[in-house]
Amino acid sequence: MYRIINSCDGNDDGNPLNHKFGGRYSCSAYTYEVNPKKDNRIFYMRVDGNCRGEYNYLFSDFESEGRGWNGVDAGKKFRNEAKRCVGGGLTKWKFEYHVNPADHNSWEWYASFRTPIWVALRCFDNLKVQKAVGGYTHRRRDPLNEVYETYGCAGNG
Repeated sequence: MYRIINSCDGNDDGNPLNHKFGGRYSCSAYTYEVNPKKDNRIFYMRVDGNCRGEYNYLFSDFESEGRGWNGVDAGKKFRNEAKRCVGGGLTKWKFEYHVNPADHNSWEWYASFRTPIWVALRCFDNLKVQKAVGGYTHRRRDPLNEVYETYGCAGNG
């Protein structure tokens, strides 16, 4: 069973993020089989995300969306890294995992949170938090035309 779940799916150049498609493994009289429950997943070639922060005098509000990273643990690692970077003052945490990413501009998850002011440059615009959890964000992304603005986090947060 471990082999089906954790082994690579064929070292395929068309599957660089190593998405799992299930499989079958036989050992003696036993056969183990894993079949995905959902077939609505879009298989991506790279991790991606979108980030925006807004300065509000006494605090900043951030929103982030992504695919290919941060969805496995309901954003727990992302929240912990953000909290560590901003010095602990992270509040109003909200995380949503989208069952059908196609309904959300191909994003798999959404997170929003509040931080102290003046943390955008040292924590989010330089991708410090995102990279610490294996992610990446753009300031703006046009998914239909595959146009990407520079990396980081948009807004004045």
